[in-house]
Amino acid sequence: MEGRGRKIIKNMNSEQLLLLVQDLKELERKIESRGLYPPNLKTDVVKEYYEAITSGSLPEHATYRVFEVLCEELFGEVPQIQVKERAVVPDYAIIENSYRVAIEVKSPFVRTRNTLRRNVLQPRSHSDQVRNYLSAGFDYVILTDAYKWYFYSRSTLLTEEITPFAFLSIEDLLQERRLSIVKTCRMLERSYPLRDLDKYFFRDLKGYVREFEELLGEFPSV
Repeated sequence: MEGRGRKIIKNMNSEQLLLLVQDLKELERKIESRGLYPPNLKTDVVKEYYEAITSGSLPEHATYRVFEVLCEELFGEVPQIQVKERAVVPDYAIIENSYRVAIEVKSPFVRTRNTLRRNVLQPRSHSDQVRNYLSAGFDYVILTDAYKWYFYSRSTLLTEEITPFAFLSIEDLLQERRLSIVKTCRMLERSYPLRDLDKYFFRDLKGYVREFEELLGEFPSV
């Protein structure tokens, strides 16, 4: 069903988006430098986010609101948050023209001993989670902490390790054409070099042929 699991935002404010990104970078600088004074923030959503993560809220849950506002401004839509009743359920999901996208949101900050620090997103640490979503039938997976965005497609299941076909920073996304989440995934994938997939395809094909020949050898000749 086209458009399922998304809310369309028709009037995007590019000035608001720029301020939002500037606030996120300011917050990152302040926490990385362990500044003694609150960051100079201009947008309500990042101010509320800063207050939440400094007052004891779970950083990952507080990140969801920032992610949703970013989606409104970057893609003109908000994906549907998922109820995690099963093990293989992403934070968000969206469907457009039968394409299904799973989105996993990680916190860019963690609290250790009452101190906030930057938690740099490491895609390899979440490879199994991405593989599970793709194996469950999602066409694409986006792994993000709001600052970094990693894009995966089902074609990575053909390779030896789960690898994103694209990586964009939040600044990179500002430069992209304003498309829906699904259209952004498809556009980025079309520009991805597929030569490595050819290598894996022919390697696997040779393996299948060899196994088939061995199987035929087990039958007596007529």
